[in-house]
Amino acid sequence: MTSTEIAQIVTGIATLIVAVVLLFQLRKQNQQLNIQHKDTVGNVINQLNTRIENLDKLTISDPELNDLWIRGSRDWNNLKDDNERFRFRNLMRLYFQMAKDHFNLQKNGALPEDKVRNRIFPAALLNEKGKAYCFKKFFIGTFEYDEHKKIWFDVFLELWGEDLNKVEPIFFPPTQFE
Repeated sequence: MTSTEIAQIVTGIATLIVAVVLLFQLRKQNQQLNIQHKDTVGNVINQLNTRIENLDKLTISDPELNDLWIRGSRDWNNLKDDNERFRFRNLMRLYFQMAKDHFNLQKNGALPEDKVRNRIFPAALLNEKGKAYCFKKFFIGTFEYDEHKKIWFDVFLELWGEDLNKVEPIFFPPTQFE
C-alpha cells in the first residue's frame, strides 16, 4: 500500500467519523427543537387559558358587569342603552376572539387540532338568546377560515334551528347597533 492510498483511507475514515458526529449532533438538535416546541405549545395554551380566566374574573368580580353579562346573555333586549350594548358586545368580541385565536393557532401548527374544544367555544357562547343574537348580528362575517365558520354555523343551527349561511353579514362600527 502506498502512502497515497493510506492517506485516502485515513481521509475516508475521518470523513465517515465527521459524518457520524454530525448525524448525532443533528439528532440531538432535533430532540431539543421538539422539547422547545412542546414548551411553546404549553406556553400558548397557558396564555389562552389565562386570558379566559382573566376575562371571567373581571366579569365575575364586577357586580355591574356581571349583571350586564347575565341580562345581555339572556336577551339582547334586556340591555338598557347603547353603553350597555357596547360593553356586552365587547365582552362577546373578547370571548369570540379568544376562540378564533385558538383555532388560528391550530391552523398554523402551533397547537394540535382539538375538535372537542373547537365545538365547546361556540356551544358556550351561543347557548343563550342574547349571546346568539349578538353573534349573528355582529360577528358572522369575521372568520378567517371557512372550516372555523362552519363549526360555529353548525353549532348555531343545532341550538337555534337557523342556517346562518343564508344571513348576509352586516359590518357595524363599534358604537352602532342597528
